Amino acid sequence: MCVAPQSDSFTENGLGRQGSKMVSVYLSTIWRTSFAFLVVFGLLVFPRLGQSAGISYQATEIDAATNTWTYSYIVAGASFGVSTGSTASSFTVYFDPTIYNSLDASPVSPNADWFVFSTPTDATLPADGAYTAQAQIDGASLSDPFVISFTWLGIGTPGSQPFDISDPSFLVIGSGQTSLASSGPTPTPEPSPALLLATGLCGLLLTTRRR
Repeated sequence: MCVAPQSDSFTENGLGRQGSKMVSVYLSTIWRTSFAFLVVFGLLVFPRLGQSAGISYQATEIDAATNTWTYSYIVAGASFGVSTGSTASSFTVYFDPTIYNSLDASPVSPNADWFVFSTPTDATLPADGAYTAQAQIDGASLSDPFVISFTWLGIGTPGSQPFDISDPSFLVIGSGQTSLASSGPTPTPEPSPALLLATGLCGLLLTTRRR
């Protein structure tokens, strides 16, 4: 009887199964690594997916006889620029014509990084007024408040307003309501969900490579 050929066949089959298993594990590792890389890349290159911008305000009466007030806006949670890859390029705050009038026609820019302008309200259409700030450089500074004066037609103190945030192609990428600025200590900003997820995936990627 010839036993050797059967032994060789058994060994070859065993090596074949083991090789297939190794290839399967290898391909699975590549897939997981590639997927993690693509997700991290997308979150870093397109941060708008996890970014949340906010605008807070302070309303100050400057002339009680004419009901003239000012809004001071502070913008946080977004990075503004002019290049194609920038997440945001401008923001616009809207003024309801039934309670606002006489917006400052020549508002002053907070610093050289910004160009600001206003659009008057029109009660006859009716049409909202608007305060728009456009970044002039990448990484435009948000350290200074954005200020505009107006005539208040409402009752009590001027309050929250709707706003839009647009990218360099003027596509609206976010909307919200302004919120009253806190008079207490400024809260410590928390990491964005996108950053936390990207960090976790980077850790997973490194762990997979070590294995």
